[in-house]
Amino acid sequence: MAIIHDPNNPRTVQLTGKDLESYLNNRKPIIQAEEQEEEQEDNTEEQVEKIVDFLDSSEGFEDVTQYLSEFDYEDIKCFDDLYYKLDGSGFFDENRDIIYYHKAIKYLQENDPSLCEAFEIADEMGYEVKNLNSELLASLLYQRNFRNDFCDLEEDFNDFIKSI
Repeated sequence: MAIIHDPNNPRTVQLTGKDLESYLNNRKPIIQAEEQEEEQEDNTEEQVEKIVDFLDSSEGFEDVTQYLSEFDYEDIKCFDDLYYKLDGSGFFDENRDIIYYHKAIKYLQENDPSLCEAFEIADEMGYEVKNLNSELLASLLYQRNFRNDFCDLEEDFNDFIKSI
């Protein structure tokens, strides 16, 4: 004999014998589904921790996790998902500017002495020549290089995601 209280029904019911057995058998799939859901949540939390650890250990991209919310991780199934989440959050553009002319000139000398690539990026983005300066050109080139460097993680990240 058991006294059953159903949260969806204000009444309490007393069941015995076959009625109790039938109730419990019908309740098993619900209980199993609840257990599976709890297990899935545990797996999701574990996967999120592993993704965070992977990203934190990626040299040059230590601040990447600051641009993702706890809900973003659940949607990340491959590198493209990660890339688009980060792109939408400003990861590739925020605080990726080179300021001061001497730093800009130095960056351009080391990374694009002919300025061809920097001018090409500026043109693609619709800048006019009269609005260009060394800081802008260096920042545009740095942001492009930063994106490219991040994209170098694609194969490792996708392999990592498959392994968890």
